[in-house]
Amino acid sequence: MLARLMRVAPFLVLGPLTGPLAVGLLSSLKKGRHAMGGVYALGIVEVLLGLPAILVKELAVLAHLHL
Repeated sequence: MLARLMRVAPFLVLGPLTGPLAVGLLSSLKKGRHAMGGVYALGIVEVLLGLPAILVKELAVLAHLHL
């Protein structure tokens, strides 16, 4: 039961987009694949910073505001 909860925990805490990226990051670092871990970390940063920026821009367009 605890093992199942630990497998699902990243999805519950971080959400459906960053959860799988966090799992990939941790597993890559555990296996010593630091370059692949960096790619996952970059993906997490892009999701956390890029997605809100795109959303704000699209909402401004929908509201007929020009930023």
